[in-house]
Amino acid sequence: MKKNKITIVLATTIAVSLSFLFSCTSEINKDEEIISSKYRLDEFSKKTSLTNFAANHAIYNISLSILEANKYKVITESYDLSTVNKTLKNNYFITLTKNSVALETNVNGKFYKFIKNDIKNEASFQVKDQVFLLDDLFFQSISKEDDDVLNKLVSIFIELYDNNATRLNSNATKKVANLIAGKSVSSCLKFESALGATATASKLRASLDAKEYISDGNSDCTAIGSDTSCAIDSHVCVTTVTMACSSSCSWWN
Repeated sequence: MKKNKITIVLATTIAVSLSFLFSCTSEINKDEEIISSKYRLDEFSKKTSLTNFAANHAIYNISLSILEANKYKVITESYDLSTVNKTLKNNYFITLTKNSVALETNVNGKFYKFIKNDIKNEASFQVKDQVFLLDDLFFQSISKEDDDVLNKLVSIFIELYDNNATRLNSNATKKVANLIAGKSVSSCLKFESALGATATASKLRASLDAKEYISDGNSDCTAIGSDTSCAIDSHVCVTTVTMACSSSCSWWN
């Protein structure tokens, strides 16, 4: 009789444990489905009214196509920064998993990927086969080349997912992108953009970069405003300082 009681207690314990396990698994799966669904872009339409973050990379148009259920191709149109009046098309790919969203590209044969993992509550940056956690230490050691690529990836991510970011109208977007690509003092407009693990860190870096630019033979430039986005839950933020370098910028206001 005692053995039967032990068997019953053991069976009850196992049943309760399994029930708890299935309940937890169900909750996790539910959370993962919510995370995945909030990054879906099935209803995305072509964008020509963009933020300063994208315009800073001379981007004036973003379109998207669905490759499969959880994968998208993002196409940006921009002015070539090395040749005035030449335009470029660049491809980026977004992949959704149950717990993360990743935006990747290739630049001169070098693979880059920005990953936002909501389950782990972290963001990372992959360069070739190496993956780096985005924190203060990383931003202090990142190379100029990799920083430029990550800045562009984050800027595109903001265009796709930050509905609260301030956007220029379509005409202004194209004009700003063209001015940025022109690299001319007479173009009047200049951006300094910087990344950081927090809004404060990105604002400080961008402000210091703008001051350095002004003191480096560009005293006719004046900072007239800045924009910050932490669309990635403050794991990485970007700030763009806008500078006017002549009175011809009156259209901006």
